[in-house]
Amino acid sequence: LRRHLLPYMAAVTNYWLVFLFIATLFLTCRELVDVVARLVDWRAGTQYHAVLSTPRAISAAMILGVLGFAYALYEARAIRVRPLIIETDRLPPGRDRLRIVALTDLHFTEYTGVPLVERIVALVREENPDITVIVGDMVDGALEADGPEARALSALPGPLGRFAVLGNHEAYAGRIRSEAFVRG
Repeated sequence: LRRHLLPYMAAVTNYWLVFLFIATLFLTCRELVDVVARLVDWRAGTQYHAVLSTPRAISAAMILGVLGFAYALYEARAIRVRPLIIETDRLPPGRDRLRIVALTDLHFTEYTGVPLVERIVALVREENPDITVIVGDMVDGALEADGPEARALSALPGPLGRFAVLGNHEAYAGRIRSEAFVRG
């Protein structure tokens, strides 16, 4: 039972931490505006009125925190393809082009879900790469080497090779487990 609940507990914890970070950011901004208002009133010789300390202002900061959190969730799933053409005369003999797809900052977790992984694989397939490279921060949780995410990711194309390097998030998630996932 614990093994089945762990991904959900991790999701709640991580989402809560992200929400707290964003809400704290907006509350800090509210405080900075309050400090500036105090300075302006002090310089003008007027009496400061704590307008930003009202429940309405705090609620507004929290609502902005929720909106920021929702935007962060949206942005995390907004996958972009950015083509970059590099001209070189260093290609192997007989090759006039080499198409490389580099994936970065995928941050797969136990609750990423196979559909997102499959969507990424489909986008890579559309690019028809000769080589696929994952350049760090692919794993951000306790993923199993033989799990559904690894199986979906194993469909990445790359007739001349598929490569991956570990980033700092693989170290946070556990280097040995992350390496096993990458190999899987």
